[in-house]
Amino acid sequence: MSLGNRQYVEEVPGAVAPDSVPRGSRRAASAMGARASGLVLVGLVTFLLGIWGGIVPFIGPTFGFSGDGSAAWNLTSAHVVLGLIPGGVAFVAGFLMLAIAPRTVAGSGRGALALVGLVAAMAGAWFVVGPFAWPVLSSSSRFFAPATPLRELSFQIGYGFGPGLLIVLTGAFAIGWAARHQLVKTPLATAPSVVTAPSVVGGRGAAGTPVAPAGPAPSPPSAIS
Repeated sequence: MSLGNRQYVEEVPGAVAPDSVPRGSRRAASAMGARASGLVLVGLVTFLLGIWGGIVPFIGPTFGFSGDGSAAWNLTSAHVVLGLIPGGVAFVAGFLMLAIAPRTVAGSGRGALALVGLVAAMAGAWFVVGPFAWPVLSSSSRFFAPATPLRELSFQIGYGFGPGLLIVLTGAFAIGWAARHQLVKTPLATAPSVVTAPSVVGGRGAAGTPVAPAGPAPSPPSAIS
């Protein structure tokens, strides 16, 4: 309200101006939420690739995609060691990424996320290396059945290189995410103390004393010679 030539604003004790509220924490939480959505996508991709890599030796022959020439749903040691086990590991790693992603918004779970990413990357690497290491491990012939170069390349990509390299990339992404991104905790800024004039209501001060309007300052007396 105005009083004379001055304008007074009634201050509410304990009120905090909107500009004094720090916005760093809100921005960091929002950015972390956007990054967590990317982690959810990576976990889902790892999850689905684990399913494909684990069951392709068993369902591939049903649509003419048998890498070793065996029949569908044929449980062999090669199918278990080269497909089912690494696929199951990638499946669990992808599921754990999905479970950990919400916690990363609060800045926690980064150690567990790095460990899960490492396990996923190792499973993907075994998808790639396993078919070539199988003759050494089993003292038998090669894993992939003899076929035309193009057909054999499709087996290598569908069984090993394809899911393996993609799972390695998703695991590396999870490790990098855990190493680089964390919630930035900014301390709350202390609002500077402001001395405000007493509230004026109805021309009276805080103690009920009448307040006179402020007039112009008196001019100094002129010198008399």
